[in-house]
Amino acid sequence: QESFTETSASCSQWMPNRVKERGSTAGSVGPANSASRAVSPDALHGCKIEPEQICVLFDLNLTLVFRTEAAVEGAFCRSSELSLPGHCRHMHHREGCAQLLQLVQGRFGKHWGFYTDMDRHHALDVISHLLGRELGVQIREVGQSLLLVDERTPDKTIFLFDRSYCVDKPDGKPAFDLARVERALDQIHTEHSVRFTCVVSAVKRKCSGIRSRWLECSRFAEQEVLDGSENGLGEVCHKLEEISTMESASEIEHFLQSGGLISRSLQLPTACTENELLVLFDLNETLFYRPWDSGQQFVKPGVGAHFTNLPSGPSGKRLCMYHRPGNA
Repeated sequence: QESFTETSASCSQWMPNRVKERGSTAGSVGPANSASRAVSPDALHGCKIEPEQICVLFDLNLTLVFRTEAAVEGAFCRSSELSLPGHCRHMHHREGCAQLLQLVQGRFGKHWGFYTDMDRHHALDVISHLLGRELGVQIREVGQSLLLVDERTPDKTIFLFDRSYCVDKPDGKPAFDLARVERALDQIHTEHSVRFTCVVSAVKRKCSGIRSRWLECSRFAEQEVLDGSENGLGEVCHKLEEISTMESASEIEHFLQSGGLISRSLQLPTACTENELLVLFDLNETLFYRPWDSGQQFVKPGVGAHFTNLPSGPSGKRLCMYHRPGNA
C-alpha cells in the first residue's frame, strides 16, 4: 500500500490508501473500488496540494485552435489541413500554443490533456495535427479510450475526454461534466493521484456548471487570427504559473472564481483568523439611502420601511435616512 503524504495530520484521515497492483504501470486502468474512489472536494480544501496532483485539461476549438472551411486570408498564425472529411478541415493554431503545452508538461507533467465536446475521431485528428506541428509529438491510443501516449516517452500519458464525457443542456448543446471526468481519473493508477482538475476553455456555455474549476481564456476566432498581437495563451501561462504555486484546492478555486484576477499576493492567508481581518462598510447607497445627496426629492417611505429624520444641514434642506433591511 502507498499512502498519500500529508503535511497536516488533520488532513490525513480523509486520504484513502491506493493499492498498486504488482506490475502495474502509469496509465493502466483498473476497476473502481472503495479504496480508489474520489475523495469529497470539501475534505480536500484545506489540505496541501502539489502541482503533480493537479490535472490541467484544454478545450480545443476557439481555445487552442480555430477551425474553418478554408484558410483565413491574412492570418498571422500557422495552420494545418485536417485529415478527416468535414466542413471545417482547415485548422489555425493559436500563437503561444507550443509554449503553453511545454509549460504544462513541465509544471503539471503527470496529468494533463484535452477536454472537448467533439466526437472522439475528430478530436484525435485535431490533437494529432496540433501536437505534431507544435511539439513534434506523435501520439497513439492505448488501453482505455481516454488515454493517449507520446511515442517519444511511452511512459507518459495524455488524457482525452470527448463528447461522451459531456452532458447535454436543455437547449441540446453539450456542457462539460467534471463528475464523469473525475470518476474516470480515479480509476487510473498513476504515481501521483489527481486531487484537482482544472479546465482551460474560452467557451462559457460549456463551463457553466464547473465555475470553480474553469480557467477562463479569451476567445480565438475570426478576428483573433488576424491580430498579430493576440496573446490569450500568454495570459493562460501566467495564470497556470500562479496556480502551480498554490497550496490548497480552496486557494485555487478562489483564484479561478475571480477569473484569475486576484494575485496570490493579494489573497488572504488560508489560516487567517477573525482578529486578523478588518471589514469596512460604505454608508450611503450601501447600508442606507439618504435623499438630497444627489439632489433627489423626498420620497414618502412605504409600509414597513424604517427611516430616520436627520438634523437639517447648513442649507436648511430636509434630510432623512432610509435604513436598508437586514442591516441589524
